[in-house]
Amino acid sequence: MKYLPLVWAMLWRRRARTALTFASISMAFLLFGLLNAFGSLLATGAKVAAADTLITSNRYGFTKSLPYAYRSRVDAVPGVKVAIPVVIIPFVYPDGSSSNQPSMATDPEVVFSADPRFVTTPEQLKAFQETRTGMIAGRQLAEKYGWKIGDRIPLKSPWLKRRDGQEHWEFDLVGVFDFNEELMGKGVSAMRAFVRYDYIDAARATPGQVDVYFVKIHDPASAPAISKAIDAMFQNSDRPTKTQSEAEQQRAQLAEIGDIGLIITAILSAVFFTLVVVACNTMMRAFRERIPELATMKTIGFTDRTVSALVTAESLLLCVSAGLVGLLLAWLALKPVAKAIAGVLPLLRMEPETAVAGVALAVALGVISGAIPAWQSARLSVVDGLRRS
Repeated sequence: MKYLPLVWAMLWRRRARTALTFASISMAFLLFGLLNAFGSLLATGAKVAAADTLITSNRYGFTKSLPYAYRSRVDAVPGVKVAIPVVIIPFVYPDGSSSNQPSMATDPEVVFSADPRFVTTPEQLKAFQETRTGMIAGRQLAEKYGWKIGDRIPLKSPWLKRRDGQEHWEFDLVGVFDFNEELMGKGVSAMRAFVRYDYIDAARATPGQVDVYFVKIHDPASAPAISKAIDAMFQNSDRPTKTQSEAEQQRAQLAEIGDIGLIITAILSAVFFTLVVVACNTMMRAFRERIPELATMKTIGFTDRTVSALVTAESLLLCVSAGLVGLLLAWLALKPVAKAIAGVLPLLRMEPETAVAGVALAVALGVISGAIPAWQSARLSVVDGLRRS
C-alpha cells in the first residue's frame, strides 16, 4: 500500500490518454454486462423450467388447438400425474396494451397445487375454485391497473370471441399471485392472470378446445418415454400431438432466433481483442516515455522486481478500476430498463456470475497489457535508461 500514491502518479502522468483508455475499458465492460444480462435472460427460461412438466401441443404449431377430450387419455398414460388444460389468452387491458406474458384459462383445482412456481394464499385459491368467473392476477399486473380483490374486471380479447361474437369478458378478482422467489429469483414481475377454463369454454365461440396441456409427471427421468407414449396415442388422429419438456420447448424457441450465446461471445471477443490492443498500446507508450524515470528509480534503490511490480500494478489499477466502473454502470442501467420491460421480459437482471466473470476479465486484461512493459522494466539497465534522458 505504501507504493499506491506512486502508482497513482505514474498512471495519471498523461491524464488525457489515461482518461480515454479508462473510458474505453469502462464502455467495454458496460457492454459486457448488458449483453450477458440479455443472454442470461433468454437462457433463463430453460433454467427455471420445471423438470417434472411436459408440454403437449398440436404437432403443427401452437396456433392449432387440441380437443379437450384428449385430457382423460393423457391422464391415463402411466407415469402421468395430471394433465392441465390451458387456453392462452392475450387480453387487452384498460390502457389498450397487452402483456407479453399472456393470461391463461385453466383448471382451478390443479394449476396452483401442481406448479410451485406460482404462489397464492389458500383462501384466495379456494375463492378461485368456488367462483366461476374468478380471476387470480399477478401482483404487479393488479398494482399497475389498481385492481383490488372483489373488483369486477372488464377485459377484451379479439383473439378469443364469445358465441355472440363479442370480444368483451368480465371477471371477478378473487386473489393475486407472486412468482416463487426460491425458484425464480427475486425481482420477477408477474404480469399475467389465471381465469377458469370452464367459464371461458362455456361462453366462447369454439368450445371443447385447448391450446396446450401442461402434463405433470411423477418421475422426470421418465419424461422421454412418457412423451413418446402420448404422441404415439394420437399419431393417426386428425390433430396429432408433439410432447416435449419445458426446457426442450424453451431451447427450441431460442433455436429459432439463433445461437444467442455464440452471437454474444463473438461480439464480446471482438470487443475485448480490440481492448487488449488498446490497453497494451497505452502501457507500452507509457513505459517508453518513462524509461529514464524507471532507470532513476533503480539508481536510488528500487530493485528490478519492485519496478516490474509497480508497472504491473499500474496496469491492473487502470483495468480493474475501469472494469468495475463499467460493470456498475451496466447494473445501474439495467434497473430502469428491467422495470420498463417487466411485462415483456420479466427476468432481466445482472447475475452474480456475470459480475465475477467481469472482474476476472478485468484482472486478466491488466495482467496481459502490463506483461511486456513489466518484463522490459525488469530487464532495463540503468545506463541504457539514463542515456535516453
